[in-house]
Amino acid sequence: FNLYNEKSYKWNFEMGRSFNTFFYGAILMMLIYNMMLAANLKSKGYLYYIIYVSTFLTFNIFLDGIVYEDFLRNFSRNAQQVRIIVAPIVLCSFIQFTRVYLKTSVYLPKFDKFFVGTMIVAGFVFLFIVSGNWFLGRSILIVMGMVIMLITPVAAYLTIKKGFSSAKFFLLAESLFLISGSVYLLYLSQIIPHSSSSRVIEYI
Repeated sequence: FNLYNEKSYKWNFEMGRSFNTFFYGAILMMLIYNMMLAANLKSKGYLYYIIYVSTFLTFNIFLDGIVYEDFLRNFSRNAQQVRIIVAPIVLCSFIQFTRVYLKTSVYLPKFDKFFVGTMIVAGFVFLFIVSGNWFLGRSILIVMGMVIMLITPVAAYLTIKKGFSSAKFFLLAESLFLISGSVYLLYLSQIIPHSSSSRVIEYI
């Protein structure tokens, strides 16, 4: 854990609030915008993206403790359980969005079967978690999430090679996510030392 003097603690708290406000505002704007596109274009891709963003937003709200801090203070001890329950839903919605956007059933049938199988496994993990096996279920989900985040850029690259040029946007987004995730892991492992600047990196 970290010890802060009063000034540093206030700065970190205010910085966290500021970044959270920007982050959740941006996510909500994306959600509303894509809802409008989905309604006008009647596209399954946008629909699954909306589901993914919604579940991702829910997961992060409980991760940051905003709901409990502002509205449900008496139930704050349940935050971790809620996050773990929502996590497999986030994973499945992301995989389904990936399948639809990259058209893996057309371009990459073997990858598509793997994605479907992963969603089925995630469903069993969800039931496993609900039955009370929180720690093991969480560990399995972490491994599954890491595997998916490594495989999806490969799938996007192969889809581009097969002539589906729109997959380059997916590949760009996934690459940025992997880079930022790697920086965040370095922060958590303290390879990047805790400081005011590293705190900014964490929120970014």
